[in-house]
Amino acid sequence: YVQFETSAPNILVQGDKMILTRAVTNLIINGMQSVPPTRKPVIKVWVSEKEEMGMVEVKDNGVGIAEE
Repeated sequence: YVQFETSAPNILVQGDKMILTRAVTNLIINGMQSVPPTRKPVIKVWVSEKEEMGMVEVKDNGVGIAEE
């Protein structure tokens, strides 16, 4: 389950479309792979604007990175 939300629906991003798409896609795939099989994956993609800059956040309910 991937949920997309935005507080900046008209935001314009300048950059390489293919690289940006690949980066966000990789974050979504990594998030889905980090969820144990016993848990339903939930990936949230949030687009917002902060100080005239676009911000993309990807959060998941996976196991996270172990502290060492």
